[in-house]
Amino acid sequence: MTPALKALLRRKNRLLRAVRTDEASALARRIGRIIKRRNSAHLRETEKTDVKHQWQKVRQITGRQSHTAEMPPGVTADLLNQHYASVSTDKLYQQFPYTTDQRVSGVSHPRQTPSHYGRP
Repeated sequence: MTPALKALLRRKNRLLRAVRTDEASALARRIGRIIKRRNSAHLRETEKTDVKHQWQKVRQITGRQSHTAEMPPGVTADLLNQHYASVSTDKLYQQFPYTTDQRVSGVSHPRQTPSHYGRP
């Protein structure tokens, strides 16, 4: 990014803070055209048949880099699965004591009673 472009962006931000949105919008369009021209000029430098090099240029322009994360020593997928399974399990969990047959015969969970819903 050139110093001139940075100055234009600062000016646009000042206009926006001063609620001069029409001027800021016009300046934003101008900035967009400048950026578009610069990016297309960078991409024109590559060979049209060299797709790999073109994508490298695109990543360079957009600021995206391919990051490959390395696993710390001693950390495996199984170890991570065991850890997340242990922290995701509620050790105080109790199975609901009633079976489907008991609920049908009139015994229900306290939360299912009409008083729970505010009705007598």
